[in-house]
Amino acid sequence: MVLNGALIAALCVALLVTPVFEEPFVTEAHHALDGEAEILAAAISAKPGLRSREVERLLREVKARSEARARILDAEGWLVGDTQRLEMAGEPDVSAGADDDAPGPLQRAAALFLGWVETQRHRILGPGTVTPNPYLEEPPYLSPEILAALAGRDGEARRSHVEGAVPTLYSARPIVELGEVTGAVLLSRSAATVAESRRAAELVLVQVLGLALLLAVGSTAVGVLTIARPLRGLREEAGSMFDRRGRIRGRLVAARRSDEIGDLARTLEALSGRVEERVGFIEGFAADVSHEFKNPLASIRVATEIIADMDDPKERKRFFSIVERDVARMERLLDALREVTQIDAQRDPGDEGPVDVKAMLTQLAEAFRMRIGDRVKIEVSAAEADLAVYGGQGRLVQVFENLLDNAVSFSDAGGRVYVRAMRDEHDVVVSVQDEGPGIPEHHRERVFRRFFSYRPDESDDRPHNGLGLAIVKAIVESYGGSVSAEDAEPRGALLEVRLPALGG
Repeated sequence: MVLNGALIAALCVALLVTPVFEEPFVTEAHHALDGEAEILAAAISAKPGLRSREVERLLREVKARSEARARILDAEGWLVGDTQRLEMAGEPDVSAGADDDAPGPLQRAAALFLGWVETQRHRILGPGTVTPNPYLEEPPYLSPEILAALAGRDGEARRSHVEGAVPTLYSARPIVELGEVTGAVLLSRSAATVAESRRAAELVLVQVLGLALLLAVGSTAVGVLTIARPLRGLREEAGSMFDRRGRIRGRLVAARRSDEIGDLARTLEALSGRVEERVGFIEGFAADVSHEFKNPLASIRVATEIIADMDDPKERKRFFSIVERDVARMERLLDALREVTQIDAQRDPGDEGPVDVKAMLTQLAEAFRMRIGDRVKIEVSAAEADLAVYGGQGRLVQVFENLLDNAVSFSDAGGRVYVRAMRDEHDVVVSVQDEGPGIPEHHRERVFRRFFSYRPDESDDRPHNGLGLAIVKAIVESYGGSVSAEDAEPRGALLEVRLPALGG
C-alpha cells in the first residue's frame, strides 16, 4: 500500500507542477504571433493610407483566418481599425451544438478535482503578477509595445489581467511608408489555447490518477486476501503448535494452495513433523534410557543393602561381583549411548572419503576368522564392479563389524555366514546372511530400535544392550543409505545395507 501510495503521490505532484511545462508552448505561441504581426505590418505598409479599403480587407482576412485580435493605430496612438469591431456576414452560431459535447460524470468529477488542485497550486506557488489592461483606457494607446513600434522597433508584452487567468500575448510592429513610421500593427491573443491543452492533459492525468487509485486499492485488497491473510493464518497456526509452557503439542497442517505460500506452508508442515518426531524421539529415548538403567540400579541398591547386613566374606564377595557386573553394564550402555547420540547429531565425521567396500569386507572377514576360529565359517563374495562409496572408514567398519558380530552370535557351531557385495545401479548393496532362527516379521523393524534385542535362545551368554543394529541404522542413514532385515532361504536372517555408490 505504501508503494502504491508513493506512485499516486508522484502523480499528484505532477499535477501541481504542470504549469512549469506550459512556458515553452506559450513562448512558441508568442513567436507565431510575432510572425503574423510582421506579415500584416508589411502588407499594410504596401497599401496607400491606413484607412483605405485594402487595409479593411486585410483586417477582415485576419479576422476570418486567425484567432488573434488585430488593431491598427496611427502615429499618435489613435485606433484606426480593429478586427473586433468588424461585422462579418454569415458568422456561425457558436452556441449551436454546444450540448452535444456535454461532459460525462467522470469528466465533471475530474474538473471538480482540478479546480481544487488549482486552488492548492495558487496557495503553494502563488497567484502570479496581475497587470492592468492598458487598452481598456481611453485612447490614444501608448503602451510600451506601441511606443516601441512607433519608434520603429518591435514591441512585445505578456500580461495577466485577472488573478489566476491565462496571460494575454501582445506583439506590435511598425507600419512604414516611404521610410517613415506612419502607424503600428498590434496583434493580441490569449494563451487560452495552450492552457486548454494543458487542461485537457490534466483531465487525462486525473482520470489516470483515479484509475491508479482504484488499481492500488484493488491490488492492496488482493494482497491482503492472497498474501497477508494466509500468512497471518499460518503464523497463528504455527503459534498454536505450542502450549503455554512452550511444549510442542502438534504439527502444522499445510493449506492446500498451489502458490508460494502453499509451498512455504508445506515446508513448515514437514519441518514441524520432523520437530515433532525429534521431540518424540527424545522423550522415548529418555524413557528407554531410564528403563535400561532402572534394573541395574535396582540390583546395585539391593546388593549394597544386603552387603551391609552380611558377615560371610564369600557372600559379600559374590554380591560385590554383582555390583561390579551391573556397573560395567551401565558403563557399556553409557558408551554406546554416547556413540549413538554423536552419530545422530552428525558429530565426529571421522576420516570421510572414498572407501573400497570389497577390500574392507575382505579384511573384516579375515579378522573375524582369526577371532572365532572355525566355530563359524564366513564366506565373502563380491562382484568385480566398482564398489566404492563415500564415508568414514572407521564408521563403515563399525557398520559391517556389528552386522558380522550379530550374524555370528545367531549362528550355531559349524554354521556359515554369507557376505555378498554387488553394484545395483546407483547403489552398493551389501548383505549379511546367517543360518540362525531368523527374525519374525513383526520384529523386522523393531530390531533397529534402541535397546531392543531379540534372542529366541539364550545360547549366547554375552551381554547385549540392543544398540548394535541401532548404531548400524544411524550410521548408514547419515550417509544417505538404508538398512533392512528379512528372512533368508532356507533359514536364517538376511540384513541388507544400501549405500550410494561413489560417482553413481
